[in-house]
This record gives sequence, structure tokens and C-alpha cells, in this order.
Amino acid sequence: MAGKYCQNCGTELSDEAKFCAKCGATVSSETRKTSVVGDTAGFVGTTIGKIGKNVPVVGKRHEKRHEAQTPSPQPAAASAALNGNQVLLEAKGRNGQLQLLPTKVRIIRKGAWALALQGVQGDKEIYLDQISSIQFKKAGLSVGYLRFVFLGGQETKTGIRNTMKDENTVAFVQKHEAEFEAIKQAIEEKMHEACTTRMQQPLQQAPPADIPAQIQKLAELKNQGILTEQEFQQKKEDLLAKM
Repeated sequence: MAGKYCQNCGTELSDEAKFCAKCGATVSSETRKTSVVGDTAGFVGTTIGKIGKNVPVVGKRHEKRHEAQTPSPQPAAASAALNGNQVLLEAKGRNGQLQLLPTKVRIIRKGAWALALQGVQGDKEIYLDQISSIQFKKAGLSVGYLRFVFLGGQETKTGIRNTMKDENTVAFVQKHEAEFEAIKQAIEEKMHEACTTRMQQPLQQAPPADIPAQIQKLAELKNQGILTEQEFQQKKEDLLAKM
């Protein structure tokens, strides 16, 4: 349904009107006709458009709020460091790989040499406080090796072949020798730090019966090169004074 309006004052006119009853203006035959249906459709379309513009905004706000509430996953390296499994140093050997972690070493067996010398074995982890000394042979005409020795353990003394079969030995060639030397040095530094920490702890709580055993243990640490002669004598005198 269409209506006719005065172009001067906007008053609605009848279809037969030639003059505006309100302002007296002449009604031209070209007076614009406005469709009520068209105006209504335009209004509805404009309203829907405004609502549509607001919908993505609400969605984005919800996504941002969800991202803020969702904790970010912890990086693998940070998680390994918290669990004490971060690899500090690594060396590639002939019969396996050697990894140094914060509190232990890990021997990973792989390759034909590992199968021939050690057979089918899984990975082995050795805590640093269990190691009493490290045997190290440089590579030359034959392969070199790094071997861990434990307090109270029986050392192999029947030649390099049996040493290579030891589950605590990793063999290497000359081009990887520096990697094994770095691990050996790092382990010895950690062992010395642990020994120094133990020496600084008070010994007054030790009963007299344990003092000879402690002196013997200090003597073993001195023989292994972990304690100097001066450190050994000083701690020995402190223990004897408690008896």
C-alpha cells in the first residue's frame, strides 16, 4: 500500500489532492511515493544487520575468556628439568650412548657392538652417589672406554675384553673422546661437591662406635682422589677428637 506526501511539509495527502491542506503547496505529479512495505523491510534489514555485527564480538570475547582460563601446556624441556630428567651432556659410544642427568647417568644400549658385547639389554641408570670412581682409557689404536666403579663392587681385572663386556662400561672412538671426557669431568665435580657438603655437616651426632667406619670411608675417598690429603687429615682429627 502506497501513500503520497507533501514535498514541502511532509503531510500525507490523498491520491486526488492537488494542494496541501496544511501548507498550501502545490502537489506535483512527481511527488515521491513511499512504500510502507519497503520502509518496513529496510528497518528490519538494518536491525538484523546491527544484531549480526554484535554476534562475532560476543564470540570473540568468549574465545578470549576461554583462552585466559585454559592453562598453557608446559614445555617438554621445562617438564624434564622439574622431574630431574633433563639431559645435561651426551656422548655417543661404540656400544651405546652415555647421558648425564642432574642426579644420575644413563647408559643406552644400541647398535651391533652393544649386541655383541652386552647382548640384549635395556637402558641402565646409575645414581651419582653410588659411583665411587671412574675408569677412563683414551682411544688410540684401539677404542677407549669409560667405566663406572661402585663402593664394594668387584672390578674386572682380566683384560680389556672383559672390561668391554661390563654392563657399566661404554666404549668410544677417538672422535668422540672429548664428549666422554666432558662427562667424566662433570661427574667428578658433582662427586666432589657432594663430598664437600657431607664434610661440612656436623658430626657431633655420630656415636663413637661409628667413628672408625667414617674414618675408613674418608680414607677410601682420599684413595679415589676425591679428598686431598689435607682434607682427609683434618676430618680425621675432628673424628678422633669425638672419641
